[in-house]
Amino acid sequence: SILKNNVIRYCHSNITCNGEICPLRQAICENNISSSIDCNDLNNVYLINGIPGLKDWQFKNNFKSMYMKDEEIKNGILGDSNVEVVSKTTTSFFILVGIFFPSVTGIMAGSNRSG
Repeated sequence: SILKNNVIRYCHSNITCNGEICPLRQAICENNISSSIDCNDLNNVYLINGIPGLKDWQFKNNFKSMYMKDEEIKNGILGDSNVEVVSKTTTSFFILVGIFFPSVTGIMAGSNRSG
């Protein structure tokens, strides 16, 4: 089980584990009566980190504020509002309230999802 940290016994990239067929491969490939499952080298199971990319340098890079100021098209780059889509304070606020907040809280304001 995962709680006992013996996942490597089941999720092994080789066909054999200490000379015998790994339990996961045996359950999926060897004991399979369906012809729709193809157990070749492309279907090997690998054990990888569950949260890729969670590094301290990435946290430091994303920690600072990256909000654009008025009339910017990119952080620190002013744009021409006649020909480019520029940021506005009200637009940024409504994106935060109307899109970001409901998506992270699960709140669907005014929608009846009872069936």
